[in-house]
Amino acid sequence: MGWTDEVGTSLDCALNELMSFAGQVIVIGATNRPDAVDSALRRPGRFDREFYFPLPNRTARKEIIGINTREWEPKLSDEFLDQLAILTKGYGGADLRVNHSPVSVGWKLMLMMCRRCVRKRR
Repeated sequence: MGWTDEVGTSLDCALNELMSFAGQVIVIGATNRPDAVDSALRRPGRFDREFYFPLPNRTARKEIIGINTREWEPKLSDEFLDQLAILTKGYGGADLRVNHSPVSVGWKLMLMMCRRCVRKRR
């Protein structure tokens, strides 16, 4: 049994216990992998509402990357932002967020390498 099975089983058990408090408990959950959620967790009657927020489209990804890199020097060109938006299809807002964490250092290195590749194509 993998960790996802154990987590799913524990969550299913906890939700069954919460059913005795019907109408008195608000459960909010989020995932970027809805395909990995056990269907038993989402069975009819368990939740009153489910909201779906799709991944950002190319224009939205370009805007997210632009916002998160606006203080970089040198500035990223509009053409380069377009290329990044194309290359990051399937990425969510959190994936595209750039900050000063070690993960973002890797992201910045990847961006630098992409920039070099785009320049070489010209």
